[in-house]
This record gives sequence, C-alpha cells and structure tokens, in this order.
Amino acid sequence: TVTGVGDPILNNGPVGAVTFDVDGDTIVDFEFQGDNDPVYPFVRAGARNGIEVIGRTFAGYNYASRLASGASVGAGGAFLAAGPAVDKLLAFQYFSTTGGLLSEGGDWLNGETGFIGFRIPDGADFNYGWVEVTVNPDNTTGMVIAYGIESDVNTPIAAGVPEPNSLACLAMGAAGLLGWRQRRKRV
Repeated sequence: TVTGVGDPILNNGPVGAVTFDVDGDTIVDFEFQGDNDPVYPFVRAGARNGIEVIGRTFAGYNYASRLASGASVGAGGAFLAAGPAVDKLLAFQYFSTTGGLLSEGGDWLNGETGFIGFRIPDGADFNYGWVEVTVNPDNTTGMVIAYGIESDVNTPIAAGVPEPNSLACLAMGAAGLLGWRQRRKRV
C-alpha cells in the first residue's frame, strides 16, 4: 500500500517535525525534522517502536541510506537498530563557531530525493517498506512525499513501487471500468 504524505520538513526542530504511523496502529512510527542550528544544521529521520532503517554508522553518527527508485528493501539490507531518538541523519553540515564549514555528510546533501528502506518487526518476522524524502539544497528543510509498506511478512518491496496486490487491484479496476464504458456506449 502506498500512502501520500506531502508534508514539509521545516527547519525549526521538533516544532516543525513530520510524524506519521506507517502500520496503522495509531502510534507514531517515523519522525523527520530539520534544524537550522548555526553550528550544526541538519535534516534527520527517526524510526520508533522497533522499526529499523537501512543505513550505516560513520564517526559515531547513524545515516539513513538514500535508495534509488526500484531498489529492493528486504532481508539483505544493512538495517540499523532502532533507537529512542530521531538519530538517522539524512544531510548535515558542521560549521566552526567562526562560520567556516568543517564537514558535511549524508546521502541527501544539496537537494536530493530518494527512499529510506525500513522494516517493522512482526514477532520473528518483518514487514518491509520505504519512505520517499526530498532534502532541499539548504540541507535543513525538505519534504516527506509518500511511504509504502508490503503487507505480506518477509516479502521484499521495491522502493517507490506499490505492492503487487495493489497493482493487481488497479489493473482489475481499470479493466472493469473499460468494460463498463464499452457496454455503456452500446446502449
């Protein structure tokens, strides 16, 4: 199932956070926030309730990997353990107190769009999904565009692509509509 979000990530920290529930249990599963801190501007994502995202750890920080459209999200992914904080950096810049850029990192730097792969535990099994995100060139704001989740446990999902059952329903609906229109024309 693919769900549109279309919420902007603002650069005022938790006040401008985008939160949503991907599995329909009324508990917030994801949070995205931007912060225009003059020393450490960033956009970051956090998964809660045992949800893990595909990413890497470098120099003590966790980074959510930017996946391309169609990338497989499944058992072979390098998932980072879920934590209590919004701690998966998408894009960041670190400036000195005198204003000089010391470093920058993350897969979403300078206006990137991509997909975050995630998995939700279901006992010993997992449901896999993705979140489509854009980070603006300022690296402190962005947009959560949509997310998708595979309803069958332990079944991979392609980033940005509806699950096969959704596609089949759309195809059957289109065929039914076409048949209805053709019968209507004959009457």
